[in-house]
Amino acid sequence: MDWVTLDEYLVIRKKIYSIGLYIQKALVVKCSKRGNGVYSYRVSKRFELLYHALENYEIEKDDCYVLKSDILFFTLTYSVRDIFHTFENSGKDYNRFMSNLRKIFPRAKTIIRCFEAQNDGVLHIHALIWIGTHLDVAPWINKEGDKVFIVKSYDLWLKLKNCWKYGFCDIKCFTKLREGLKYIFKYIKKATDIDYSDNSLTTLALNWLFRKRSFSINYKLLRFLFNVRLDTYKHNSNSRTILQCVGLIIEYDFVGVFSKKQLGLDGRRWFYEFNEFPETLINACWGKWDTPF
Repeated sequence: MDWVTLDEYLVIRKKIYSIGLYIQKALVVKCSKRGNGVYSYRVSKRFELLYHALENYEIEKDDCYVLKSDILFFTLTYSVRDIFHTFENSGKDYNRFMSNLRKIFPRAKTIIRCFEAQNDGVLHIHALIWIGTHLDVAPWINKEGDKVFIVKSYDLWLKLKNCWKYGFCDIKCFTKLREGLKYIFKYIKKATDIDYSDNSLTTLALNWLFRKRSFSINYKLLRFLFNVRLDTYKHNSNSRTILQCVGLIIEYDFVGVFSKKQLGLDGRRWFYEFNEFPETLINACWGKWDTPF
C-alpha cells in the first residue's frame, strides 16, 4: 500500500530547437501504478472506449418477445479456504472449467476474466463468456432488487454449474454485451483501484504476490464478433514531419523517476509543464542531463 500511495513522477525533457533557437521545457507526469488513481483512470477509459465502440454494432434485443442470450457471466468460487492453493491453481482450474464448458458449447470463449480476493483472501474468478449460440433466458429479480436474466432451462443451468468442480458457481445472462461489460467492470475496479472497496487492498496485494493479472480482455474475439478495432487512436507522426519542414525540431528525453517530495510538488495534479526549470527540479535532476542548464 505504501508503494501504491507514494506519488512518483516521470520527468521528461522537451527540447525545441532550430537555427538560432533552443528551448528546454520540463514535462512531469504522475506514474501509473496498479491501484492508484492514474492506473484506475486509464482502465476506466479503456472500458469506456470499448463500450461506446459496441454501440454501433450491437443489436438491440430487449424488445423481442423471446429473449435470447449468448453472453454468460460466471462467478466461480472455491470451497477450499487455502489461499495459496486457490491462487496457485486458479489458472489450471479455470482451463479445466472452460474444457468442461466446451463439451456443452464447443465454440465457447472467454471475453473478459478477472480475479477478486474476498476479505479472507479466498479467490473468486469472474468471467464474461461468449458461448457461440443463443439461449432462451428469463428475467429474475435478485435479492438486491435488480433485474437480471437467468438460463431458462433448469437442466442446462445445472449442467453449466457442474462445469466448475471446486466450489459454488453463479451464472447470469446478458442480452447485450455492453451490459455485461458494465457488470464485470465493478469487479475489475476492485482489482485496479485501492480505494474502491474494502477488499480492494487484499485483491491488489494477492494478485501481485501470486503474479496474477488484474484482468484480461480477448480483443481478438471482439474483433471477430463485432469487427471492433480499438487501435485507431494512434500517434500521428506527420506533425514531426511538418515541423521539420519549417525548420523546427522537437525531441523528448527521459530523465528519471522522482518522488513528489524530491520535486517539491503539491501532488494534486497528474501533469506539470515548466517553461523554466524550478530550482528544486534542477537539483533533483542534476547530473542526469546530457547538456547543462
